[in-house]
Amino acid sequence: MPSITNYYEEIKRLRFQKPFRPYTIVTRDGQKHHVFESVRAGSNGRSVTVIGKRDHVSRFNLTEISAVVEDKPKRRKRRAG
Repeated sequence: MPSITNYYEEIKRLRFQKPFRPYTIVTRDGQKHHVFESVRAGSNGRSVTVIGKRDHVSRFNLTEISAVVEDKPKRRKRRAG
């Protein structure tokens, strides 16, 4: 299991990557927190705050994280014609 420091560093890396790509933080209780904009998540090294769709705010400790997963890019549909 990755350490708290590794989760903190991974969230920081994903947050500031150029171009930004969405990612998901999964907690030990199975909840998934989707981060779809870089400004929608932050961490102070001890806890994480995620602002989801409809401005729902979730706060949890880094110790509650079980995974940080970069979302796969969605394939764009080709236009006919």
